[in-house]
Amino acid sequence: MKMGRIEKRVWTLILVVALVLFFKKVSPSISEDGALAIRWWPGVDFSFIVYTDHVCADFIDDEEQTELVIPDRIWFKPVTEIAIGFCLPFTSLEKVEIGKYVERIGRAAFEGVRTLREVTGGENVKYIEECAFSMCKELEYVEFGGELEYIGRHAFWCCGFESIATSDELEHVGYAAFEDSSLEEIHIPDKLSDMGSMALRNTPWVEKQPANGEGFAIVGDGVLVRYDGTDTGIRIPEGVKNIMYLYENTYADVEIYVPDTVTTIGAKLFEEVEHRITFYIPASVTEIARWSDTHTDELIPTETNYRNLHIITTENSTAHQYAVDRGISYEIVDALPEY
Repeated sequence: MKMGRIEKRVWTLILVVALVLFFKKVSPSISEDGALAIRWWPGVDFSFIVYTDHVCADFIDDEEQTELVIPDRIWFKPVTEIAIGFCLPFTSLEKVEIGKYVERIGRAAFEGVRTLREVTGGENVKYIEECAFSMCKELEYVEFGGELEYIGRHAFWCCGFESIATSDELEHVGYAAFEDSSLEEIHIPDKLSDMGSMALRNTPWVEKQPANGEGFAIVGDGVLVRYDGTDTGIRIPEGVKNIMYLYENTYADVEIYVPDTVTTIGAKLFEEVEHRITFYIPASVTEIARWSDTHTDELIPTETNYRNLHIITTENSTAHQYAVDRGISYEIVDALPEY
């Protein structure tokens, strides 16, 4: 009888110790937004945050892990997002499989993971935020399911894959999203006009886009991605809405005439050039030199950037204020030359 009580107490003690160790490893806590944060759970290779109706994959800190699966569900709740800064750059990840309920991949989630070669699954991913896979130079294969609607700035900068599936609902491609990558195939919907400066610069895709008879390559809803001409008087075609990119450097002093269909002019148009650029910019242009998805302009306003630029525009226009703020040479006219 006495032995039975002792044995019971021993097992109770073992259970308590086991529970203490288990909860210590799980390390449950309450996140800033009131959700339950779990540091570890059997069968799950990363910490996660449990919300009322979904789970967020929060962080992986195993530097030696080479393969990772983001499951469809944890605790019977769908995993719908991968958090900001999910993975440290110096981890050894080579393959990632993304569950079917994930819709959002957060900022810098896999940034700089240079061992990453393959991303599969993710058939319902809609939003890839800024720098999510930036500098993943060995990333040669991505398998999203064609639902992509938003691609943030530098999302795939310098990546090695050649194609990516997007949606007809794709509405935004951020600054330098695919710059210096190996991209050859991407579907740009006819209605897309919100494309950041240099979004596809230095990619095989840009070089493959056909130019019209005047040397302008235009995609989507009026996005100018390349100019092949050599005219010193460049007239941007009517109907262009976004001058994403125009040239690497001018070959002579040039005058660029912008029609009143244009609302956005990209950052690279104002970088240092060897020859004088005279820009005729109408009041229809309301956004100039955007490189960030959330800020209008973060170029460093130095004399070097703007020394050969002269802007001709109307009073109180965006171009007028842009020139004043940055010390750019400008001229105010009552009306721009007829187009």
